[in-house]
Amino acid sequence: MSYKAITKHGHPNARANGTILEHVFLMSEMLGRALTDLEVVHHRDEDKRNNHPSNLQLFATQAEHVSYHSTKRAKEKALLESGNAEFLKCPFCKEYDDPPNMAVRKTGRAGYHRKCNALWSNTRNETKRQESKFNEPT
Repeated sequence: MSYKAITKHGHPNARANGTILEHVFLMSEMLGRALTDLEVVHHRDEDKRNNHPSNLQLFATQAEHVSYHSTKRAKEKALLESGNAEFLKCPFCKEYDDPPNMAVRKTGRAGYHRKCNALWSNTRNETKRQESKFNEPT
């Protein structure tokens, strides 16, 4: 299903042929100004045809919009796999845990157990030592 386009000749966000996506027009009307080239209108329920003002949300950039969806997907996956949307998955042991029990990255959506990281680092360093011994000239 695609977005609904309407005709609004002369609107600053309209295309050359005078058409504008309805959700863009409605957001522009709600704000009382044209949208910038960077701004993105998001449908909260993800139904592209539901242009009710309460269903529309403005993001300052496409990057913010993408980040929103990435975080939403991560939380949905955590809820499904662990029963708690706020839990994070350790990339080393693959277990979900409460963020206070983990070292959490600045984004807040990635973390790891310190013990798992230490074990992984020790294993990696040992492997490198073994490889360097194997590759030593005789």
